[in-house]
Amino acid sequence: MFPANVGYQFGSSNSISGRGSIGPLGLVIRGIGLGTTVTFGFIAVFGVVGVILALIATNTTLNVQSFIGVIILAGIVVNNSIVLIDYLNRLRQAEPNWSWNQLLTMAAVRRFRPISMTTLTTVCAMLPLAVGWGEGGELQSPMARVVIGGLIAGTLVTLFVIPMVCRFFAKEHRGVCLLY
Repeated sequence: MFPANVGYQFGSSNSISGRGSIGPLGLVIRGIGLGTTVTFGFIAVFGVVGVILALIATNTTLNVQSFIGVIILAGIVVNNSIVLIDYLNRLRQAEPNWSWNQLLTMAAVRRFRPISMTTLTTVCAMLPLAVGWGEGGELQSPMARVVIGGLIAGTLVTLFVIPMVCRFFAKEHRGVCLLY
């Protein structure tokens, strides 16, 4: 079937070449750190709680459009938490003598406006779609309802719960918060 000088082997290119693959989850953990991944997962769980409450409150079914809304929601909510945690890291480097209470309070206060503006503009933009106005609005309304409900819950968690959880896990003597 093959000429004598041609060989074949089954497997992935990494396994054939002898290099191991760490996979997509390994890349995420290696790239941004395990603690940050845990933080984003924590926020996503509360976003899903908002999704479920929005679906129940509006008597909307879970369908393909709803799942698309969950994907959109995950990106926005994780972006909001990145804004808060990145600012906390920068503030910690700029003010190394501040206590965790001062750092977390200042980060939450200074990032409140950008995070709430992102949430408010997205919710306002999704309202006509959630009501079902316009052509095809009834088809897209589950997506908008999911995004609105999950975004409100995820924003509350980002602004109020994440700083408290970070403070709970902070190690004062080492200057490290286990969440990032």
